[in-house]
Amino acid sequence: MFKKVLFPTKFEEFSLEVLKSIICLREVDMEEVVLFHVIDPDSLCTEMEGGLPFDPDRIRKAAMEKFTSYAEYLHCWRR
Repeated sequence: MFKKVLFPTKFEEFSLEVLKSIICLREVDMEEVVLFHVIDPDSLCTEMEGGLPFDPDRIRKAAMEKFTSYAEYLHCWRR
């Protein structure tokens, strides 16, 4: 049925719970989950106090840390 699933996330409160719920797709031969996150610099500048510049490297690092925990969870459920 589904061989590859694209999982876009903003790392919101229930993102990991939603990711956990797609594990059942492995029962119908899902082979791969692609984790996807987009950093929107325009929205970040307006959300920060006074529109101050942000540190994209710090944001990337934080996203990679979250991706690592998501990937570790998925790795535990491999066949």
